[in-house]
Amino acid sequence: MKKLLIAALATSLLAAVPAHAQTPPPPPTGNVLYEWCTKQGAVYRSGCDGYLSGYFDALVSVGSPGFICTPNGTIIAQAKDVLVRWLSSHPEKRHFAAGVIATGAFMEAWPCPTKSKP
Repeated sequence: MKKLLIAALATSLLAAVPAHAQTPPPPPTGNVLYEWCTKQGAVYRSGCDGYLSGYFDALVSVGSPGFICTPNGTIIAQAKDVLVRWLSSHPEKRHFAAGVIATGAFMEAWPCPTKSKP
C-alpha cells in the first residue's frame, strides 16, 4: 500500500509539471559575485563560499589545465580574498561571467610555472 501511495504521489507531481522545458537562469556575473563576497550576512557568505567551493571542486575534478596552480594549503577564505581584491581593482570588468572573472583572478594570483624549452 505504501509503494502504491508513493507511486500515486509521484505521478501527480509529474502531471503538475509543465510540459515545456524551463530556461535555466543565467550564470552569475562578477557584480553578483562581488556582492556575495563583500556584503555581511549568512546568505551572502554562503553564496560566495558555495560558488568558490564549486569552482575549485570543478578545477580539481577536471584537473587544472595548466594555468592555475594553487599552492598547497590554499583555503576558500584565501581564494575569496584574492577574488575580492581582483574585483575591487577591476570594477569595469564585473559585468563578465563569474567563472571568467574567477579564472582571470586566480591565473593572475597563482600562475603555473612556465616550462623551459630544452
